[in-house]
Amino acid sequence: MPLSFSKKEGPIEAREGRLFAYLEKIGARTKSHGSKELLQHLQETYTLLKSWGCDEALCHAGLFHSVYGTAVYTEQTIDYTGRENVRTLIGQEAEQLAYLFSVIDRPSGLVKALQTKTFFDRLHKKTIPASEKELMAIVTIEIANILAQRHDKKLLDSIASAAITSRLPFPSRIMYVLREI
Repeated sequence: MPLSFSKKEGPIEAREGRLFAYLEKIGARTKSHGSKELLQHLQETYTLLKSWGCDEALCHAGLFHSVYGTAVYTEQTIDYTGRENVRTLIGQEAEQLAYLFSVIDRPSGLVKALQTKTFFDRLHKKTIPASEKELMAIVTIEIANILAQRHDKKLLDSIASAAITSRLPFPSRIMYVLREI
């Protein structure tokens, strides 16, 4: 069920409303994503990240995580030429994470990324360095993404296990989520 806000919105809720309206405008409500509409999936991913206490940039990256398409969800809601518009809307850090999520080899490549501290850019066919912050953010978005789809327990287990053994300094709330998977 899509999220909605009353007319007594504060600044945060008003911004969320603008982001949801933008996603609807670019067609996220009309695209399917598994058994639901893409917009619903993006909102559910965002809601999980927000409930885990993730910062605004990470939550916004989660809200836009598949608008460019991904290795698994190949349909683009907006192509890469629209990155500047998305960056203006959600901020540079959030847009960079959403872009990374779209171009890297995932979800299965995340286990290797956690071991090597690199991502494989499937579009440009090259390995790129990954900072700890990027690794933690992409893994966190992926966990929320998979949980929002309510499937692939085996993949979820392997990513969570690799994240825990990576010894990256995940925030305690995220470590709790990873351990409970």
